[in-house]
Amino acid sequence: MNFTCITLDLDGTLLNANGEISKQNLEALTEAARCGCTIVLASGRSIRDIRPIARQLPFRTCIVANNGSQTWLDPDTLWSEHRLDSVWVARMRELAERCGVKYWGHGKEGSFYSHPSPSFPKAVHAVHWFQFA
Repeated sequence: MNFTCITLDLDGTLLNANGEISKQNLEALTEAARCGCTIVLASGRSIRDIRPIARQLPFRTCIVANNGSQTWLDPDTLWSEHRLDSVWVARMRELAERCGVKYWGHGKEGSFYSHPSPSFPKAVHAVHWFQFA
């Protein structure tokens, strides 16, 4: 069977418990890339967190970041992105706070959290949102 694309999640799949790419995974993926297979890294992480991992690979890799909100042709070339409307982020934040639920969000401007050290911006409309949970 000939494969033309391998897509891998990072945490618990490509990366081991120490957050590293094992020698065996690196060798196998390098060989697949050498044979013409496209390697894609897919994660809920932001591109800022995926870039250092992608740059460890000795071949070009595509990236799916922020649970599919962004796709990258390589660590530096954005192909597409889909943003959340900040009105919805404001509503979800309000509901989370009313219910006493911890929350976080990823935006073009960074990652923001309600806990343990609150960093979520008051001006949610000033952020280009990709995720809220």
